[in-house]
Amino acid sequence: MKRLPACLMLAASTAATAADCVRIDDDALRLACYDKDAGRPPARTLPVAATPREPQKVPAAVPPPAAASSAEEEPSWLMSNLKIRDALEGSKKGASLTATREHGTTIYSLKAAALLDLGNRFLPEVAAMNGWSWNLGAQATKDTSQKKPVDGRVFKFGSTGDLFGGSPLVLLSSIDAESVVDHIAKTRDVGLRYAGMVVLPDSQILQGGTPYSRVRSGHYILPVVGLHLDRHREDGASSRMYGGHVGVGLSYFPGGPLWRLHLFGDAVRARDFHSNASTGKRASTYYDAGVEYAFIDPLAPTQSGVIPTLSLKRTLGANFLTGEAETAKTVLTLTLRLN
Repeated sequence: MKRLPACLMLAASTAATAADCVRIDDDALRLACYDKDAGRPPARTLPVAATPREPQKVPAAVPPPAAASSAEEEPSWLMSNLKIRDALEGSKKGASLTATREHGTTIYSLKAAALLDLGNRFLPEVAAMNGWSWNLGAQATKDTSQKKPVDGRVFKFGSTGDLFGGSPLVLLSSIDAESVVDHIAKTRDVGLRYAGMVVLPDSQILQGGTPYSRVRSGHYILPVVGLHLDRHREDGASSRMYGGHVGVGLSYFPGGPLWRLHLFGDAVRARDFHSNASTGKRASTYYDAGVEYAFIDPLAPTQSGVIPTLSLKRTLGANFLTGEAETAKTVLTLTLRLN
């Protein structure tokens, strides 16, 4: 017997049974079939055009329109917590990328670092009160010169904050797990690093004034001390090394008519105190000095945090803590600083 369409099956008899209803594919017709079999009156429906309009209700599982999605909030959070510099440790200089000509060959040079503040979640309450927070960072230093090539990488995860909370001396410290690779020397270091910058909040000796002020000058003197404990790999051999470093970072902002200028200088001396490797202990000294010119006013209320500058800098020496091989160069370059 040929099967009738679902709509004809419903109208064929008022004595339809549940077994007949099961065969109906259309949901609405199948429900009407069950209602008719149970003796319920058919539901009254209005034509679509005559259906009264009611205010649309937002389901509880859907966030209200005013609440921004995580995708919309992420750029703002990222911009406010990300710092771009030329180095991870205590630098106020912008990241740089240069291209120069040397004996008919184009030489590229990169010096950039990004540090992302991840907040203080899971830290002890006393650490959070002293400004400690987690951070994630990466640094790249590269120079394609054939005479003095440089190719270093740093990756780190750790925490930064005041080591002596509540005291007149602020020791802004970072405790990190770091991986440092020097592709020129063919070395890799994985270990723990500590670095501390001394700050005297109530004194004008180490810091004072306001950077990029049109009224007055500003200055920063940042003494740095640090320790390292490394697992060093070189030529396939592994060894343990520990040591320390000292340094100082200098920044001066003339202010007044020269308010766009930033004069700077840095020096770092690092060495191993102990090494069980046949290659012996490492030692390096690094210097840089120069001047930056800001193209925009970093203190403007509408400033987004991105500061493009023109930089003239002289760099000498090496730094095994950041994988930077020996270099000696003077470059004029556009730089970029964020926050």
